[in-house]
Amino acid sequence: MEISNHGAGQGSWYVNPNTRTLTSNRKNAEIKDRDAFGCMQHLLNPVEDMVKALTTPINLADRNTVNRASNTISIAAGTQIAVNDGYILTVTERGVECHHGKNYDPYDVEAYKRAQGFADSLAVLLRNAGGTQQAAAFSREEYQKWTGNVSGVLSYMGLDNSRDFTLNGMKYHKNAAGCWESASNRSAKAVYEQQQANNRTFTYADERTRKQINYISNYYLEHTSERMRAAWQKAMEETGINPFPEGFSSTLSQLAMEQDFATGGNDDIFGADAGSNIAAVRNILDRINDPLGEIPEKDRSFRADEKVFYERVLEHLTEAEGSTTATTGEKRPYTAYESANYRIEPDNENECFTIYNGQGERLGVFFYSDIKCRRDDASGKEFLISENGTMWYDVLVLDPELKDDLKHAVGVDTLKTEPLQGYTLKTHAGTGIQYIMKDGDEGRGGRVLLQSDADRAKYEELAETYFNKYPNLIESKEKAYIWASFEIVGMAMRTKNGIISLHYDGASYNDDTDVRNNWSIRFGNDTYQQVFEWLRNGGEKYTLMHKFSFWQKAFDDLGIDYEKVLTKTEEKPE
Repeated sequence: MEISNHGAGQGSWYVNPNTRTLTSNRKNAEIKDRDAFGCMQHLLNPVEDMVKALTTPINLADRNTVNRASNTISIAAGTQIAVNDGYILTVTERGVECHHGKNYDPYDVEAYKRAQGFADSLAVLLRNAGGTQQAAAFSREEYQKWTGNVSGVLSYMGLDNSRDFTLNGMKYHKNAAGCWESASNRSAKAVYEQQQANNRTFTYADERTRKQINYISNYYLEHTSERMRAAWQKAMEETGINPFPEGFSSTLSQLAMEQDFATGGNDDIFGADAGSNIAAVRNILDRINDPLGEIPEKDRSFRADEKVFYERVLEHLTEAEGSTTATTGEKRPYTAYESANYRIEPDNENECFTIYNGQGERLGVFFYSDIKCRRDDASGKEFLISENGTMWYDVLVLDPELKDDLKHAVGVDTLKTEPLQGYTLKTHAGTGIQYIMKDGDEGRGGRVLLQSDADRAKYEELAETYFNKYPNLIESKEKAYIWASFEIVGMAMRTKNGIISLHYDGASYNDDTDVRNNWSIRFGNDTYQQVFEWLRNGGEKYTLMHKFSFWQKAFDDLGIDYEKVLTKTEEKPE
């Protein structure tokens, strides 16, 4: 299913039916297991078959009775109830008919609408009491309106609408939201809520939910190590936690979507070997511990469950299996080291360090072989760069304190130093924020370097600009930070009403005010650099960049082959 150019994204977006998230790569939109996918579409509380409900005869009482003391009424077929402005409701097994009597105003449209509202609401009430319709409404506003109409009908029938009542043997009371609810509704709701609670677990989940858990797990773990798959299964069995409950957005799916977004279609977040598996799990835990934005109240308990689950996965992944080889070739374990502003935690099994700042925020994961200075001769700055291949590469600016900490951590007097090769230090003109770009990976993302409070303030300001300027495209601060990073590394440009995104294999425009202005184009992987150079040399100074015709002319002038991705409104029927 394609969502052409809708929302912030690189090129076109598609629904990945295997994970129910967005993907920028059409290949990820393939349903890998149609039977398992089908089970994911079943709702715990299926949508009621309203056609059946409306065509089934209503179970009515044999005769009319009213007991005002107990606030009880029975209604039989043929009952007539006089309501507002001369209108009369007639109860039948098919529903409630609304007719006017002698004294009514034919030009009073509002009076007719009100009487018809009473008729419709009474019909639902009778179907609900008779067991042929469960849902009173399908939105909170409709439910409140239905309750108001029912209260009005009760008063016309001589009942007290301020207290509980019984209709055709079914008891009704007002729930916490102030809406009428039947005893059968309460019972069904209790069963549904218990089923929801059970399906949030792995231990008590029903068979359908277990199939869903296994299917989504297999999707994410398809290319991981056997050790990772075993650790995952053990964690589910031992903690009893479902990592993918209905109605909650998992941290894993969020990070996979971000990676897919940044790389143009690669949502394989775990990698194939144990080292990358461990780094990915730590990345998930870091996001849980340090989310990019405010966590909604309903998601907080699930985040706590997620943390327990992934901590257990990590525990099984990192169970000691003997000593490892240090950078120097010695068979020895490293120990943790902490200074005023940094903490370095070794993982001797997987031969990597995780570095945290003084506030406990994870700064990056670096293999023991990564522990060396990479010096940029032009600026004199030195960097620590990872080669772990998980999402984007990690990069830290080496200040004197961190250099000394790393010396202590690995037990050497001097860190190995080499020229910065394979990476380039660049500066964003708009903010002055520097970033590292891996050579040849332009258009796939880089690493933004926030080296001071001033950098962080400018980064925050840029994210705020995206968040406030494009409310229909960017609904969360989390996405605003992503777009701020993309602009800094040269993959996004703001226009008056939308965002132009430039990727290694295409470009797109997403309009905040009118989706009909959106467009997307694909081009060859070797074209990005030519387009980027053109923009850097003045192409971005031209007006009307948000128009497809502008890019069409520019690409024709540059001799670039491209393909336009048709939106739904442009596609012709077969």
